[in-house]
Amino acid sequence: MNSLAVMAFDADQPAFRILDRSGLTLLLLMIGAPREWQPFPGNSGYHKRKPMPHLLKTEPEAYSFADLERDSETIWDGVTNPAAVKHLREMMPGEKLVIYHTGDERRAVGTAAVLKVDAKDPKTPLVRIKAGRSIKSPRSLSDIKQHKLFADSPLVKQGRLSVVPLTPEQYEWLTKD
Repeated sequence: MNSLAVMAFDADQPAFRILDRSGLTLLLLMIGAPREWQPFPGNSGYHKRKPMPHLLKTEPEAYSFADLERDSETIWDGVTNPAAVKHLREMMPGEKLVIYHTGDERRAVGTAAVLKVDAKDPKTPLVRIKAGRSIKSPRSLSDIKQHKLFADSPLVKQGRLSVVPLTPEQYEWLTKD
């Protein structure tokens, strides 16, 4: 039987390998791999994910960009949507953020950056962010919906998603003055 799998610990790397009888690696499980390393199906091993900007939605009556500027830093928490929680958990220090006011405003109002991500509890990751600058010419939701850059964006397609990944081009368009 050639397909019998055995598990072997690789002492040189913090990893377990599932091998077939011929010694071919069927699956490599990294132990203690950095959070920014994400598995890609079809490839053996892990590859580093490139930094990605995100948009964070907030009700200005609850916590506005002005509150973030006053506080300088805050922990972004209280997110419960599974897709949004996944995006928070996968954030990396240094990633750029756009702060977006929901409710009556519905516009991108400022920038921020990720300082630290604590994903010990994967259901409630704690992301420490630092205030950036106000956007001089805030982009409204109607402006965003009309721009071709956002045609397939979760910002438009999944309106209730509170943490939205952005492309670098979308980030630049939202934040340019």
